[in-house]
Amino acid sequence: MTIGRHLEAAETVLATLEEEPNAVLAENLRGLARAWDIIETTGEDLRAVSQISGAIVRVLAEMSINSVTDVWDQISEQLTP
Repeated sequence: MTIGRHLEAAETVLATLEEEPNAVLAENLRGLARAWDIIETTGEDLRAVSQISGAIVRVLAEMSINSVTDVWDQISEQLTP
């Protein structure tokens, strides 16, 4: 299985943090990103994307990443072909 663009974005966010992120939150972010990638690949359960997106924003906020929407949008745009 190849790494999807959302998981790649999540890994980029985690790699650029100055401090080691909380392991539970980091895995939560990765899991949400994987789920979004699976939905994009399969086209199934598209309704869940809005919930996943909201959960990602909440996880990033919990990790104290400022401007969470901007960070995620910028990275996603960079990874979009």
